[in-house]
Amino acid sequence: MSFTFLVAGGAWFLSNLILTRVAKLPKRLVPTVLLLISVLLASLAFFKNYQKQDKSRNYFAYDYTANILRSADPPALILTDIWDYYAPYLYIHFVEGKDQGKIMLDLELLRRSWYYNFVRQAHPEIYRKSEREIKEFVEAVYPFEHQEEFDPNFIEAKYQNLLSSLVQKNLSDRSVHLMLAKAEAFRRNYYQIPQGMTYRVNSDSQYLPYPPPRFELRGLDDPKIFKDGRTRFHLSFYPIRLEERAKYEEVFGFDSLASELNQLARQLRASLNQNQSI
Repeated sequence: MSFTFLVAGGAWFLSNLILTRVAKLPKRLVPTVLLLISVLLASLAFFKNYQKQDKSRNYFAYDYTANILRSADPPALILTDIWDYYAPYLYIHFVEGKDQGKIMLDLELLRRSWYYNFVRQAHPEIYRKSEREIKEFVEAVYPFEHQEEFDPNFIEAKYQNLLSSLVQKNLSDRSVHLMLAKAEAFRRNYYQIPQGMTYRVNSDSQYLPYPPPRFELRGLDDPKIFKDGRTRFHLSFYPIRLEERAKYEEVFGFDSLASELNQLARQLRASLNQNQSI
């Protein structure tokens, strides 16, 4: 903070010196001129950066999570380790009160004991089914959280056992979906079928039908809405997920459906490439 004042004071002194000594401006006009210059510079910065900073019509994060929820058949449990998906879910689920039959949990927060108090209160049915595994993990992670001697392999084993429990104990009465960036060990025990924007978990290779999704992508075709690198990265997964589902349909002989999905993917990718704002 003191450095900022020092820089500002130095800039004011230097400007004052230039205006009075070099430009021969009367001292009484110096404050007015400096004020006008400041307003001009601020205005230039405002108009130059307005498009990038204007978020009033940016629905990409909201729509992405809404499309994830739309991809899951209720009742559903969705496991993710990506905060960009989980944060909008909290708003959609708890503030707007939508998609109450679909529960999303954050795997990174599941590594912290305090998160289970939230799970127990917000999703008691999920907590009860895996209560034993939750308590075992909370006990295992206690030394780590309290800066005591701990065994990382033991903690990780309990964590993976907990994740397997969340999947296995909900498969019978919920559709379980994954949206993970990490290759968690428990994933090796299940089939993961591309469904919309998610991977639906299945205990066997049985075909699971799913109609071509209709994603909501507000602002995608509007070049005036700024799309930064992170936004473009997430948007790129839309055609990828469609193509993955197309390959799945081809394996089971549904070539016409696969062709439709590939066509949707091509159209979406073309739209993404045409409307990238930099």
